[in-house]
Amino acid sequence: MDVVLATYLSEFNHKLLEAGGQDWDDIIKINMLFKNLNFQLHNQSIEHSKPSTYSKFCTDLHLLNNNLSQFHMLQNHRGFYQTNTYTPNHSAAPPASKSEPMN
Repeated sequence: MDVVLATYLSEFNHKLLEAGGQDWDDIIKINMLFKNLNFQLHNQSIEHSKPSTYSKFCTDLHLLNNNLSQFHMLQNHRGFYQTNTYTPNHSAAPPASKSEPMN
């Protein structure tokens, strides 16, 4: 999700309303929203138990999103830059098997 969380939640709730989902069980709405979160929010929210109500889940997402935004601003302010480059761990690779000499 590349849009601001508040905008996304507004759009999500509008689509939910259009689909008649306002009366669905909260757990269904929570799971639908959860699977569409951006990577960082998804990973951070996995560490927390899911609230039983949809409105509480949305409130928790806003709080979590604000905390992540503040953390990133602090990182950038202090000169800490995180790269998204994947570096394989070559030391964890299994050793290459040696071929046996032919007789």
